[in-house]
Amino acid sequence: MVTAAGAGTRFGGGVPKQFIRLGGKPVLQWSVDLLAELMPVVVSVPPDFPWRNHWTPPPGVMVVPGGARRQDSVLLALGALDSPRYVLVHDGARPGLTRETILRVMDAVEEHGAAIPGIRVRDTLKLVEDGMVSSTVERGSMWMIQTPQGFVYDDLCRVLASASEVTDESSAMELAGFAVAVVGGDPRNQKLTEPSDLSCFGFPPRLSFGQGLDFHPFGEDRPMVAAGCRLGETGGPVGHSDGDAVLHAASDAVLAAASLGDIGTFYPPSDPVWKDADSSMILRECMERARKAGWELSRLDLTLIGDRPKVAPNREMMIKRLSEILHAPSARIWIKGTSTNTLGDLGQGRGFGCLALAVLES
Repeated sequence: MVTAAGAGTRFGGGVPKQFIRLGGKPVLQWSVDLLAELMPVVVSVPPDFPWRNHWTPPPGVMVVPGGARRQDSVLLALGALDSPRYVLVHDGARPGLTRETILRVMDAVEEHGAAIPGIRVRDTLKLVEDGMVSSTVERGSMWMIQTPQGFVYDDLCRVLASASEVTDESSAMELAGFAVAVVGGDPRNQKLTEPSDLSCFGFPPRLSFGQGLDFHPFGEDRPMVAAGCRLGETGGPVGHSDGDAVLHAASDAVLAAASLGDIGTFYPPSDPVWKDADSSMILRECMERARKAGWELSRLDLTLIGDRPKVAPNREMMIKRLSEILHAPSARIWIKGTSTNTLGDLGQGRGFGCLALAVLES
């Protein structure tokens, strides 16, 4: 089974890390495809996240909603299996799994009843308390443990049903008195935790670029909105929707990078549905269209053009809001401002515009 029910909060962004795209397909798909060649596979997924927008289960792969804790998710997935003799539990956020690692664990679990892969610690280990080194830890017997972890099916079900909260299945088995064998793991089989980890897996992304450009005049009876943020109650952009030029330019850039058309095609000003609409809905839907086409946001660079609103005092708020709308890490988004040095209507404070560059990867 593959555990993929976590929220991935440390990774950031609105999409759990196991569903972001890596090397052309969702992270969890790499291990699911490999395991499915050798055994029946069941995947636990987040119960409150629209995962189907990001991943389509291959034929024959079972899917169950996860639980509140890791062991709850594992138990729910185990319950979907037809009582096999042995079971392997793998993290969906480890896309570097190899067939060799799987086979080593399978052989060991048949021999010992419980087995896990690991790598010997090579670096010096320090015990740190309050930011200061307390002692040096002897590393000779230290291992970094990976997945898949293998067990006798009935033993694991019984142990997890009464276990306190644990970080992995082998911990629960140890606490219950079971001996757990360790076999050699693989440095490539590391867990995706931070965005910077993506570069470690050796899957070169396919990149596509798109630009967007939008302008709106100001009107005294309109609220000031930019990048999905309400910055004032008057003097804001005039438009069929809320006139948020930042979100409109970003939407066009995303659609262009994914070769899906433009916002005028999907959200024409003649459609009354979008009258005074919140443009965050438009950008969110455009990003969802791109994801369904197999793309993920790699970078969004925005330049707000005009005398107002000012970007610098609102940058952090704007980036946070864009991150929420796009379900993407804030580190992938940047916004800056420029003036026209008093030239034209924008320089005279009669409106504003935005130039957007979106980089999508697959």
